[in-house]
Amino acid sequence: MSRRMAILDYIKKAKEPSFAQMTKDLNLHTDTLASELKMLKDKGCIIVFSDDFYSLTQEGERELKQLKGEKP
Repeated sequence: MSRRMAILDYIKKAKEPSFAQMTKDLNLHTDTLASELKMLKDKGCIIVFSDDFYSLTQEGERELKQLKGEKP
């Protein structure tokens, strides 16, 4: 599973996905996770809330399906 797909899948499935919990659960270095999340945010795939929680956008859903090889 690609790192990006794992992050998007985690955000989709977790009740309250936070940076600290993602780092721990996905076993990623904080710089690596921060870089991926920034790219996903800039691409419009995720929304970052002020309380450090994340949510997928419709673009994020499409990206996840594409990464999984599913048809949109």
